[in-house]
Formats: sequence, C-alpha cells, structure tokens
Amino acid sequence: MNLYLLIRALVPFLGTLVITFLLVRGLLVYKNQPRKEISIYYGASLGIFAFSMLLYSFTPFLTEGQDILAEICLGGSILLLQLGTILYIQYWHNISREVFLVSKLFYLISGAGIVIVVLNYNPWKIYYLRDLGYHQDLSLQFSIILVLVLFCGTLIMYVILERVKQSLSQELQLMKVKGLEIQRTGHQYNPQLLDQQTRFLNSRKRLSVNMRTLTMIKLFWILGGFLVCLGIVLPGTSSFNADSIGVLLFFLPQAYYATKDKWLLTLLLVQRVKVRARKFHESFTKLETQFPQEIVYENLETLVKFIEKADALLYFQESLAE
Repeated sequence: MNLYLLIRALVPFLGTLVITFLLVRGLLVYKNQPRKEISIYYGASLGIFAFSMLLYSFTPFLTEGQDILAEICLGGSILLLQLGTILYIQYWHNISREVFLVSKLFYLISGAGIVIVVLNYNPWKIYYLRDLGYHQDLSLQFSIILVLVLFCGTLIMYVILERVKQSLSQELQLMKVKGLEIQRTGHQYNPQLLDQQTRFLNSRKRLSVNMRTLTMIKLFWILGGFLVCLGIVLPGTSSFNADSIGVLLFFLPQAYYATKDKWLLTLLLVQRVKVRARKFHESFTKLETQFPQEIVYENLETLVKFIEKADALLYFQESLAE
C-alpha cells in the first residue's frame, strides 16, 4: 500500500477513534440528565459519524472489481454522514431549547438531499484508479445540497455557542462585581475573607478558560467545515482526503478539551448557564417584591448582606461539586 492509500485509511480511522471517545465521554456526562432526548440524539449522531468514518477507512483496502463493497464504503459513508448531521443538529436544538429560522432551511435542504438519493437521481459516480483505489465524485446538484446542509448546520451550532459564551460572560462580570464587594467587606488578613477571595479567583479563572476553549472549538468548526465542503466539491484525487481531515478537525478539539474538563459538555446547556448567570439578580428582585416598605432600611440592608454571603457560599459549593 502506497503512502496516499495509507493516509486515506489512517485519517478516517483516527476520526473514528476521536468521535468514539467523545461519544463515550458525553454519554457519561449526560447519563444523569433528566432530559433523555439529549443523550439519545447525542449518542445516535456521534455513533453514526463514527461508523461512517470507520466504513470510509476500509476504502483504500478494496481492490479493482469490488464495486459493491466500494458502493457501500463510499456511498454508505456519505449517506451516514448526512443522517448523522441531521441528528447532531437536533441534539444542539435540544440543549439550547430553541429552533432558529435557519433551522427550517437546514431541514428543508436535508430533506431535498434524501429525496435525491431515494429517487435514484445518480447523486454520485464511483470508479477505480490504478494505485489510487476507489474514488467517488458527487453530482453538482448533490454537492450543492451537502455544502448548504453543512453550512446551515455549522451556523446553527455557532449561534448556540455564541449564546453560551454570552451567558458565561455575564456570569464572569457578576463574579467580578461580587469579588470587589467581598474585598470591601473586611480586613485583608481575615481568614474567611481570604478563603472567599481565593474561591472567586479560581472560579473566575475557570470561566475565562472555558470561554477561550469555546472560542477555539468554534475556530476548528469553521476550518473543519471548510475542508469537508472542499472534499465534497473537488473531484477524485484532487480533494486529497480533505473531507476526512475536516471531520477529524471538527471533533478533535472537543475531544481534547473534554479530556481536560469532563464538564465541558454541560456548558453547552444554554438554559443552565443562563440560570447560573441570573441567580444573583433573582435573589434581590424577590427580596424587593416580598418585603413591605415599612421595614427599617438598616435592617433590610443587613438582611441583604446576609443573603449575599449565603448565595456566594452556595455558588462555591456548586462550583466545587462540579
């Protein structure tokens, strides 16, 4: 086997391993998630992606004349990739609890791609090249549909991730304000005060790292999506396995950061981080509406300070539990 065929086999196989790791990691994180559809869509989509890449990795080992196997490995992998994308976007809709306008376009285009395959419009052509193995050229119509599907899907995930980052940014700003309040409440050599300051600094540092992580993931999404589109559009050997490399780059950063922080996937639960970002404000809003106006201002101020400290301690306990 020459170097070209070896790369064609190795890259999708590595992609299979990366996606499988991310699949297992995510299922362990989501196993106690009360909304089971999150785990279902996550597991089904990544499982299909992993099997698609594994199927494609067998292509370089096929010899001339094995057309049926080539049809299964090449045509089957592209169909599984399309199906996995639909389920993966559904997973993102579930974690965000929102369906965007572009989502309707995504499902419409995805349906058109399925219709083309089902009605046998010859969406691809498979052929064998000496010393280069089997290759697959997609029709112009099917190529445009797949590119639009990938573009809309990436855009949906990008928007959701931006909302997660905005929520984390709000929480970070609130923590900075709280940190300043703690510094003004006591002497710098107070052991309890120093402990609170340390916890705030650690939490702020973790939030900052999480935001940088999400930014890096977005950049690799864009790069990976571009390479996948390039592999779809370019014919034969011209693509040089760009689509497989793109899929690998798309999932590799997620697997890397999930290894360092097992709770990374919980950050994607948009509603959860929004609740965390608002919980400081809610305490004071409820306080203002529930207490009568005749309460002495000094007593109310003392009570507010007590609730602030109790709320901060609860936050620290949640952070340590995570």
